[in-house]
Amino acid sequence: MVAKKKDTAFPDASGSRPFADRFVAYQPALDRLLFVLGLLGILVVVHLWLQTGRGFDRGCLGFSEPSPTFDCEAVVGSEAGKLFGVSNIVWGLLYYLFVAWMGAAVLLVEDALRVKIKQARAVLITFGFLYSAYLFFVQYVQIGEFCLLCLISALIAATLFGVQVFALVKRPPGLTGDVRARLKGESRLYSGLATAFVLLIVADVAYFKSLPPPATASAAPVAAVETPRVRATTETPAPGACRYKPDAPAVEDYARFISIADPFQGRSDAPVTVIEFFDPSCPHCKALHPIMKRVVEENRDRAKFYFVPYLVFPYSMLQIEGLYVAAQEGKYFEMIDAQFARQRKGGLDMRALREIAAELGLDPDRFQASVEQGAHLDQVRSIREELRALGIRGVPTVLINGRVVDAASRSERCLSKLIREAAEADAGP
Repeated sequence: MVAKKKDTAFPDASGSRPFADRFVAYQPALDRLLFVLGLLGILVVVHLWLQTGRGFDRGCLGFSEPSPTFDCEAVVGSEAGKLFGVSNIVWGLLYYLFVAWMGAAVLLVEDALRVKIKQARAVLITFGFLYSAYLFFVQYVQIGEFCLLCLISALIAATLFGVQVFALVKRPPGLTGDVRARLKGESRLYSGLATAFVLLIVADVAYFKSLPPPATASAAPVAAVETPRVRATTETPAPGACRYKPDAPAVEDYARFISIADPFQGRSDAPVTVIEFFDPSCPHCKALHPIMKRVVEENRDRAKFYFVPYLVFPYSMLQIEGLYVAAQEGKYFEMIDAQFARQRKGGLDMRALREIAAELGLDPDRFQASVEQGAHLDQVRSIREELRALGIRGVPTVLINGRVVDAASRSERCLSKLIREAAEADAGP
């Protein structure tokens, strides 16, 4: 009689079964679930990519008007939206592609290679979970905005991690060896699932390709827009129309965000008041800044322009204090220009601000002492909370006589056109 061979796959020197043995078996239910979650993640990331290309003109999910509850554009466009200079959308797509590929590969190989693949998958899933947790922290604490599709992706990453932990801790029974030979139908199941998700992605792309293109600032047709003294039109703006944000109510008491002592550019008794809310560490604000400077020069006689700091990134508070201190020396706009010129990830430190102060002819020591007093912290926080209560939750945001300019209309042509119309409306017939 031949004794039954004892299962001693991958024993260590002491004869005990090492941790690597936990990765040997193909576990049908759990490995299928990890594969499906990887495919679902791919679908979500592709959908996010499509929405990013449209500027989230149909909300985060892409099937309704933008909602003030979620601001995917602010999250995706923030500094946290990239890792090593590459968009998180690209990283997310690669992450889920590898998770899905590894989920299928464990079925097609034998024990020795399956161990390596499942170990690599466990490491990848753990990293994905930790990075998703970090991005959630950034949305909640630093940006103060949430991207619904990003949250769905984070939920998928957390579920992947939970399934992976369960598979390692509970170690449900599985199959070893040449699994594919014993489960021929399993390969067809995986192929069917992959095909179904590919068709869903194709349908998603086709659906958004069939929609009218989102509004851009480059097209010529201009639709009627509502100004404080012009009745709103009921017509749907043509693509490329210069318009105000359709779902944002007018801020009737916008004057409370500025004071008589605040620096401004333009004519003091102009009929139009333009306010830009910005964060000096915001890359989109930096991109808009040269446009706003040209708009100011073109419309000095029609409007007065205020640039009001809106704290988005916590590390920007030091720079905002520097702006207010510079304002006391008549160097507010020069300080804005200099901070944008030196903008970098993580904000400017005191050393950089001292260098700017010296370049502007300010006493660096006195400048630093004033900045470190933090005299404007409460004011900045108050403005932020008031704007959030009004549904203004991202930067840059431009108001013209209290009306929020649509993101697609923040071009030199559109801003100047809206200012002219507001001035004409104030002048009356």
